[in-house]
This record gives sequence, structure tokens and C-alpha cells, in this order.
Amino acid sequence: MKLFTYLLVLTMFLSPVASKAAIQNFGGQIVYMIPCVCSLNLLLYVRDVRYGILPLVYQPGLTFLYKMYQPRPSVNSLGSYTPGTGVCLVYSGNSCESIPALGLMLRLGTSLSI
Repeated sequence: MKLFTYLLVLTMFLSPVASKAAIQNFGGQIVYMIPCVCSLNLLLYVRDVRYGILPLVYQPGLTFLYKMYQPRPSVNSLGSYTPGTGVCLVYSGNSCESIPALGLMLRLGTSLSI
């Protein structure tokens, strides 16, 4: 009985429906970018058309980047992210410190340069 309960709970947490429920979409202009030198990624501030400024982590090799390949300020962007994930660590004095981020980008598409 314990094995059945364990497998049931494990299946619920690993199912595609459960994992897709947390994914959020965003769209808007990238207004600012911080290189996260300790965590080897970028913190992009996106002016989302619905929610205002969103600090989202772009992780090279993990975030799928579409055709224009330009995660930088002044371009328009569209994509999805997982809230509560992603870390931006910047060098501050003698150690690395975390900058709060809303989530980790899963997909990112950008427009041509403006």
C-alpha cells in the first residue's frame, strides 16, 4: 500500500499537466539587462504589457532562444517562464550576492534591433 501511495504522489508531481500549470507567458520590451557573472546568466527586465516590469533570468543553454538571438535592451520579446525559479548571482565586494528574480525563462523570442 505504501508503494502504491508513493507512486501515485510521484506520478501526480511529474505529470505534464502539473508541470505546465506553473508556466507563465510574457511579452514586451526588454528595458534593462544585468550580467550575472557568478551564475553565468543574464537578468532581463521585461516591460510586460499586462504586469509591468518583470525581472526574468535568461540561462544560456537552458532557455530556448528563437530566431533573432538578441536578448538585449530595446528589443521586443515574447516567451514563457517558470515562476519561483532562476537565480542571478552578481559579484559584490568579496562575495557573490543574489538579485531577486521572478522566474527562469523557458523560451525567448526577440524582434530585430530598434
